[in-house]
Amino acid sequence: AELKVSAESLHAEALLNLDGIRNGTCAGGEWTGWFDYPARSGWPVLDTIEDFVRKNDTFFDLVIVVGIGGSFAGSKAVSDALNHSFIHALPRSAGVPVVFAGHNLNEAGLLELIDLCDRRQPMINVISKSGTTTEPGVAFRILRSYLEKRFGEREAARRIVVTTDSKRGALRALAREKSYRAFEIPDDIGGRFSVLTPVGVLPLAFAGFDVRAMMNGAESVFADFRGDVVAGRLKGAGAAAIEYACLRRASWEAGKRIEVMNVADPK
Repeated sequence: AELKVSAESLHAEALLNLDGIRNGTCAGGEWTGWFDYPARSGWPVLDTIEDFVRKNDTFFDLVIVVGIGGSFAGSKAVSDALNHSFIHALPRSAGVPVVFAGHNLNEAGLLELIDLCDRRQPMINVISKSGTTTEPGVAFRILRSYLEKRFGEREAARRIVVTTDSKRGALRALAREKSYRAFEIPDDIGGRFSVLTPVGVLPLAFAGFDVRAMMNGAESVFADFRGDVVAGRLKGAGAAAIEYACLRRASWEAGKRIEVMNVADPK
């Protein structure tokens, strides 16, 4: 009860901070491109991705995401939540597995992934802002070499899609050299907030997930944050987020410095 009272006292401050995120004037405002992303730029980017996936005529039944940190966490969360837990062992008609590489330097894991590739027709999406991060760089070199030996350089280039900086970096240069199709990582969105951008949406679209429904869901949430404040309150998801933020701040100020979010079902 005391925490709830303290949280209520923080409500007006939370709304002011929300305004700072809305207009990018908060600390770190140059990284707030994720806020209201569907309305700002998400829909035309999604149209481009869906058009590319729809016109792709290369048969594949395995999607490999090569990335680390925010470059793979979003697509892994979605695929883990929505795919069958044992999709690799089911018939191909059950759907396309999404697997991940480049988030560690596990030699055995890479060898086992290549074993899986031998039994499948892989498509690789390598994701890196700079293209020089060690773990995805090592994994991508090995997987690219595998594809080129198995399919030949021309066909391998059709099975590799790059998501990277719009202009600079080693991966952008390689995409130009090898004629890989490349998508952009927005400059104002950090990796941990990038699941609605090509970082997350592209591999999920390849795997057959309804990414348009996902974007619609995000749009409905951000619509609540765009709404007018009535009697000092937002509606729906906006109100829930403000309440949660205030409760966390009140808990911190009360000396409760450890938070545990526990769920019974990993999905």
